[in-house]
Amino acid sequence: MDSQDESSLMRTNSISVTLKEWDIPMENLFIGEIIGRGTFGTVYRGKWHGEVAIKRIDFDPEDVDDSIRVEAFKREVALLHKTRHENLVLFMGACMKAPDLAIVTQLSRGETLYHLIHDRDNIMPINRTISIASQIAKGMGYLHAKGIVHRDLKTRNLFLEDNSRVVIENKSHLYGYFFFTEWGGISRWGNYLNVPPFWLCYIAPEIIHALNIGYVLATTTNELPLTTSSDVFAFG
Repeated sequence: MDSQDESSLMRTNSISVTLKEWDIPMENLFIGEIIGRGTFGTVYRGKWHGEVAIKRIDFDPEDVDDSIRVEAFKREVALLHKTRHENLVLFMGACMKAPDLAIVTQLSRGETLYHLIHDRDNIMPINRTISIASQIAKGMGYLHAKGIVHRDLKTRNLFLEDNSRVVIENKSHLYGYFFFTEWGGISRWGNYLNVPPFWLCYIAPEIIHALNIGYVLATTTNELPLTTSSDVFAFG
């Protein structure tokens, strides 16, 4: 065995140990009402040593692509367990035995920044606006310092806990191994791209360009120019 094979084996063993530490058997979870749906699966309110959000992943054992996604899912979990920041949703563990794949996080109780901006009649004071923007920047700076790209920063993924602390939902990172067209709902119609409402203003021009030249139906997020710079564009 050469040094490269030994290095690869050591990384695999290290990931396996990490996964074991963060594995939560599905039977240990109480799964309650549905609080969200997406092309990746379904989000439930649940209980595991307190209230949590349980994000179950759709999985078809007969689909070859899904077996690849399981391995990618495990690599994501190995990375996610290292993220701890007051402005990020808390990752608590994962169910990693297919077909019961799920991510367990803290349950975000606050309203979204989108709701605060669009659904209320009041105008935010400048000091509060600066505080919210500063907290988002701190959370995103932490992710970027760890080499993590969020991929889906927008006001609907930002929660205000206790009406003051910003919590960033990093679900795009959790499901980053899925096709961009799946989690984005982006599709092609003739020479046009169909982009879901409220998305276009967050997508960097280089991503739109990449999708437009033919990546949209056959590429993973890792092959698109999703970078810290595209996160900064979404931040505004």
